[in-house]
Amino acid sequence: MKNKFIGESERRLRLALALAESLAPVILMIDEITEALPDRSTQAADGGVSQDLLAQLYDFSSRDDLRGRVLLIACTNLPGKLDVAWHDRFQIIPFLELVPEDMVKLFPLYDKRLNGRTSLNPEDELLVEASLILHQKGASPRKVLDIVNHALLYSNAKELSSRDILTAARDYRGSASPERVAFTSLSAIALTSWQSVLPWSHTPKDYKYPWYLQDLVHRETGEVDKQKLKTKLEEYRRYLN
Repeated sequence: MKNKFIGESERRLRLALALAESLAPVILMIDEITEALPDRSTQAADGGVSQDLLAQLYDFSSRDDLRGRVLLIACTNLPGKLDVAWHDRFQIIPFLELVPEDMVKLFPLYDKRLNGRTSLNPEDELLVEASLILHQKGASPRKVLDIVNHALLYSNAKELSSRDILTAARDYRGSASPERVAFTSLSAIALTSWQSVLPWSHTPKDYKYPWYLQDLVHRETGEVDKQKLKTKLEEYRRYLN
């Protein structure tokens, strides 16, 4: 989007937004919005181009005449850096790390993706154990793919076995900074727009809470203790640097 010529970046964005409006109904997707568009307090070394682009998007996203015609979706791994002006413009939904019951289903999917076939069964007790280990170590879906790849090093057969996956899971050392992962997830929870979109909202008693949520969520109601959440955010913030 950005261009080295003065005014060209802004012109390109105006054209893109005008095109989106002419194609309505349409969905616009901004990936890594906090990196693509720094917040207003950030002084980017681009002569104010980022701020001009941001202003255009703020104006576009707040237009009532586009409601129901243009759906703007944005993603970020750093919700704490999201400019406050976006808080009112987006319905914020958190995506936390996988629970073991979800993670175990990825093994056969990734195996088939890499090898064209799979004999892995998500109900295999060794895969269940591997998913529990990886959940404790804070493995992301992308890291699970790396672990399946790593498991191929241990495989002596034509097909990947659940034992290979378990060996690779045990070999994985875990997230370099669990507290940093916790801060990101807690930031997303703090910004969440609706109680009903929290991943445990429908089954708070049965949800497998990650370690940093163990004492934050009421197991009967699913309500988050806001004061404890604030305290934990302050505690883990120092791990960002």
